[in-house]
Amino acid sequence: MKKYLIISLSVLLSCYVNMALAGHDNIQISNVTGRQFTVSWTTDEPCIAVLKLNDESGIIKTCHDDRGENISSIIHYFTVKKLKSNTQYFFSVAYENMIDDQKEFYHVTTGPGLFPLIGSRLASGQILNRDSKTPTSEAIVYITVIGTERNWTSALLSTCVNDDGYWDLELFNARESDLQKMFNVKRNGTSIIIHVDAGNSGTAEIEQSISNGNNLHQSIVLD
Repeated sequence: MKKYLIISLSVLLSCYVNMALAGHDNIQISNVTGRQFTVSWTTDEPCIAVLKLNDESGIIKTCHDDRGENISSIIHYFTVKKLKSNTQYFFSVAYENMIDDQKEFYHVTTGPGLFPLIGSRLASGQILNRDSKTPTSEAIVYITVIGTERNWTSALLSTCVNDDGYWDLELFNARESDLQKMFNVKRNGTSIIIHVDAGNSGTAEIEQSISNGNNLHQSIVLD
C-alpha cells in the first residue's frame, strides 16, 4: 500500500507594498525525482521569497531560493530536497500584503528511486534580451524531451540562467512523464522543447533536434 505524507509548503513573500504580483497559474513543478522537486515562478516586481516546509507537527525547515537567502528577484526558484520517494506532497503559495481567500493548494508526488543512466547529453545556451545583444540575468529555462512519437514526452526539467545569461541542463536526468523510468534520451529522444520565462522581460520557446552531437548550444532571444 502506498504511503502518503501530507505536507504544506507556504511560500511567504516579503514584497514591496505597491507591487503587482503574477497569478498562481505561473507556478511550475519540475526536476521531480524520488528525493526532491523544484517549484518556480515569476512575479511582476522583485521580491524575496521564503519557502516553509510543514507537517502536522509544524515547520520542519525553512527553504530559501537556490540562489541565496536574501535574493530579491522577479524569478523564484526553490529546490525542495530530502523528501521521501513515492510520496504525495501539498503546497500553497501566499504573498505578503495580499490576501488569498481561496487558499489554493498544489500537489506533487515524488517518483521512485532510480539508478541514473550512464552517459551525458548536455543542453546549454545563452538567453538574450529583446535587443539580441545583452544577456538576461533573470530567467528560468524549462525543457521537455520529445520522444520518437510526438505524444511521448519527458517530465519537465528546469534551471536558472547565471548572471551572464548562460544555462545548461543534463538531459540524461530526464524521466518519463509518469516518473517511473528514466527517459533514455540517447535511444528515444528526437528533440527538445526549450521554454524560457523571464517575467516582464519576455518569454521564448523553440524546438531543437537532439539527433546530432552531444552539446546542444543555443542562443535564444526573448520575445
